[in-house]
Amino acid sequence: MKKSFTLADWKSKGSFERSLAYQFYLQKYYNLFMGAYIFKGIPYEQGQYILKKLWAEGKIAGFVVEGTKLSEDEVPSNVNQYPNGMLAFAPFAPFLFNIYDYPIQVNLINVRGAKFIPTTPKTVGKDVVIGYIQKSKKPVLSVVEFYIQKIVDVEMTIRVQLKSHKVPWLIATTPENESKMKALWDKINADDEVLYLSPSEIESLKILMGGNSYIIDKLYSYKQALENELLTYLGIDNMGIMEKKEHLITDEVNSNNDLINDHSDNFLTCLRDFFDRIKKVFGIEVSVEATSSPVKAKVETQEQEEDDYE
Repeated sequence: MKKSFTLADWKSKGSFERSLAYQFYLQKYYNLFMGAYIFKGIPYEQGQYILKKLWAEGKIAGFVVEGTKLSEDEVPSNVNQYPNGMLAFAPFAPFLFNIYDYPIQVNLINVRGAKFIPTTPKTVGKDVVIGYIQKSKKPVLSVVEFYIQKIVDVEMTIRVQLKSHKVPWLIATTPENESKMKALWDKINADDEVLYLSPSEIESLKILMGGNSYIIDKLYSYKQALENELLTYLGIDNMGIMEKKEHLITDEVNSNNDLINDHSDNFLTCLRDFFDRIKKVFGIEVSVEATSSPVKAKVETQEQEEDDYE
């Protein structure tokens, strides 16, 4: 997996502005992903931990803490007792594989030194249940970083373009008329609509014009397109936010909506499959839902929408 650049990495390379832009977009899409799903059947902290690990590592393991499962005739006496045991989650590293390249034994990774996390290899489907956020078994971050690098490149290009157009006014003057030229500039800066000047004063105003062509609008459109692609990958609606509807026809909108829903369904399918196997193995029910509704198809044509405003 490609190394993730941090703020310190960019600073060490002398690119502080780039590091700030990178961190901004990384936080933006991390927050969008973390808020995209809601869990039932587990505490809030566990749900956030699962999403955090799936974002950064792409996988997570669920297991029942040893000694917490009650006997069949035992009744829970407080909220900290669970009939089927206390469900916990931890990162894992594959230990043994079957012939289909699927882990059959794993080692749980004890990040915080918790005493209840087993230290010996555990059997998948018996002692633990493992889950991935994508069929590729790769973390979400691996794709997000690809787009963020491109988006930041465009941001930095826009920044350079802005600086190339940030050219000062050069006003030719003499010591005798310097104060008059300063007063004239104050009027210009105050947006006076009319200035009364002599022919010599007009000649004294010189503007240094830059030779760079204006392409910021094209760069911004390209950045929007990259962000649209990334939002689509995350299964988040982006049509109508980044683009003007009059530039799109119904078929284009519906095609984009279908792709957004497909990506969202891919994540949800992987999550639900993980929790279905937890229920099968441990008898503990956990559900997950997307916080936003599927994007609906558009039935109006562009001509119909325009007629509504006539």
